[in-house]
Amino acid sequence: LRCNKMADLLLLVLSVVLALQQSHGSYIDGDFTFGVPFTDDAVLQRGVKVAVYGMVDTDVTAVTVTLIDETTGQSVTTNSASILPSSAVGGTANPLCQQRCMDAGHCCQGAISSCQKPSCAIGCILAGRTNSVTACKAQCADIESNKQCKYPVVSPASPFHNPGETTQNQSISMCSNCPLLSNGTQCGSCGGEECMTGCEFGSPDVTKTPNAWKALLPPMAAGGSYTIQVNTSEKSISISRVTFGDVFICSGQSNMVLALNHTFSKFELDAKIASGLYHNIRIFPYGEMGTMYQETEPAYVTTTGSLHDIIPSSGTWGNMTAATKPRTNGDPFLNQFNMFSATCFYFAQTLTDERNETNPVPIGLIQTAVGGSQIEAWMPDSALAECKNESLNSDGQSPPTRLFNGMIAPFVNYSVQGFLWYQGENNVFGDAGNSGSNLGYGCEMVNMIKSWREYFSAENGTTPPDAPFGLVTLAAGGSEGHDTNMAAFRWSQTGNYGEMPNPAMPNTFLAHAYDIGDPMDNLRPPCSPSHSFGPNPTNKSAFGPNGPCIWPPATAWNKAVLPLRDVVFENIAPSFMGGIHPRFKHEVGRRLALAYLGIESPTLSGCSMNNGKLELQFKNLEFDDLLLQWNNSDYNMSNWNVKDSSTLMVCTGEGATSADCINNASLWQAAPLVPGTPKSLMVETSQISSSILAIRYGWPLMTRADTCCPNMLVSKGLTPCIPASCPIITTNNSLPANPFFAEIVNGKCQCLKPQDCSS
Repeated sequence: LRCNKMADLLLLVLSVVLALQQSHGSYIDGDFTFGVPFTDDAVLQRGVKVAVYGMVDTDVTAVTVTLIDETTGQSVTTNSASILPSSAVGGTANPLCQQRCMDAGHCCQGAISSCQKPSCAIGCILAGRTNSVTACKAQCADIESNKQCKYPVVSPASPFHNPGETTQNQSISMCSNCPLLSNGTQCGSCGGEECMTGCEFGSPDVTKTPNAWKALLPPMAAGGSYTIQVNTSEKSISISRVTFGDVFICSGQSNMVLALNHTFSKFELDAKIASGLYHNIRIFPYGEMGTMYQETEPAYVTTTGSLHDIIPSSGTWGNMTAATKPRTNGDPFLNQFNMFSATCFYFAQTLTDERNETNPVPIGLIQTAVGGSQIEAWMPDSALAECKNESLNSDGQSPPTRLFNGMIAPFVNYSVQGFLWYQGENNVFGDAGNSGSNLGYGCEMVNMIKSWREYFSAENGTTPPDAPFGLVTLAAGGSEGHDTNMAAFRWSQTGNYGEMPNPAMPNTFLAHAYDIGDPMDNLRPPCSPSHSFGPNPTNKSAFGPNGPCIWPPATAWNKAVLPLRDVVFENIAPSFMGGIHPRFKHEVGRRLALAYLGIESPTLSGCSMNNGKLELQFKNLEFDDLLLQWNNSDYNMSNWNVKDSSTLMVCTGEGATSADCINNASLWQAAPLVPGTPKSLMVETSQISSSILAIRYGWPLMTRADTCCPNMLVSKGLTPCIPASCPIITTNNSLPANPFFAEIVNGKCQCLKPQDCSS
């Protein structure tokens, strides 16, 4: 009898386990819901307390949160949630507005709809920007009469229906090519009435804003598969296949958004994932090139942008099995994985490789970035108030703080391991500033990092107050027509210290991209059929002994980029908007991951002028030595198209002072570098006739000089600019030197303050 009961018990446990493993969570029941980013397959931060949160009806007084081990079916912990007032929910419209639209048959989440007409989603947006339902509806009517959408109409990224196909919801006329949910629900419409419905769903005057609930889970070890079940006395919601690992926020503008689909390394990555590698990585896309969630108040708990549907899409966690599946409707290639941030994913790929674990720690990547955005939009008011000379485009692509409120605030209660930031192209035209003077981008970068850390660590024991923060400097080709601003701007990206970490930015890390512009950005006919971007194979007949075009030999590519030499020659990775979005994103992610692990770029620490010889000393070389990639002939400026570049330049001139060097490009000339010790370099001064007043490296001053390839053959489009080909790199890890600008004072280097290179 005991054996029979034991067998029955085992069958019961097994059935529970199988049900948990196979089920999709029920994320929402009316006004009782998880907030962003809680969906099936979520990755929660290991080793710290983790907040789980969402919304609940205002008359509910008790909520419990249970963590269930899906392997055993046993409860790990059960906690009572705090009930917070509706003011803690945040956002300018009702945070459930878009969910209500979807429940009523109007799809609202995900990528921009091609419909470009009013929809329920537009009503939700307008509800947060108007004073009343009447005013909201009036704007809906105005938009409809003008037949033009002033705000993004958002809808799921997949799947799409074809024009003329029958749908389950035929009560509202449809536009051509509007997306559908998997159940056939309409995602956008041409009717103004739908917009007005959104006004009612989003207005606090019509629908009460729910309260928030929040519970803390105890620190957990990496791995596992869990269900989070949340209950009131009458309702239950849950998410499944939750695991614990390292969570990173990936934010910025279009080069952070730029999809894996637009990179040279994507083909090799596909093969590795198909072989079973990198299945420890899960992804959560939230916003993209043109999809943004703007709020005038912080939306700490919201469902905006989170698609509660089993189809992987924006606002949904995706594991590598689900995210890489071809779409069943529309373009099968445009799945969640292919459209995910390349820089973000390649960082996690390299981190997984470098850790080299038998059972790799899960890594959760949250992409919350918007193309064309400026840093001011990502900063809370309190941080922005610390700086002067903010920069905004004339059209105010996103007003200050709006993206912080709508796309960072939903995650500040979600414990994370760290942050990755790639942004600046839309700020480079403005005041680069200086953190030491509380001016411009230099001040803003420092204060944004401080403010994000303060918000994310507000709950003791969750995200550490010094959580690692990494950023990428702008790539060559990313100046948006402001070449002469690039050097100072990159310096300001580091808080004007020239390296990271630094006193103003502790526990930060840095990946340079100044030397990895798109290699095909300069190629012209006959080497390429036209100056357009891939898929656009090179004209192979034009290369070789009988053609005018030259493909650089393998010996010219350093070991970090050599594996992609032949892939670049084929040039079949589709480009997005040209050279401003370089396709060498694996190298960016690799450098970020190495920097996160403490392997930094070499930094000028000091120099000395003795008997006419100038020696440059470098630091951050605990794991590496210096390597020079240029020959003496490469410094011959008579072969350059522009008499300036990112190589080492020296300022000389009879009667000139070091102050003249900063703004007078004519005083500069290239100076060959030769090996010194493994940690130092010598400047060849035999051809320099007067005293050296200043030196600079990776610091171009002239238009079209932001390049490591000043050779005329490159500028004429007859050969590509080889990525990572600036003179100074490291021997083992092929990392480029940090750029610098230093005056020579009494035979020693003196960098621009607050940077110090006088040791």
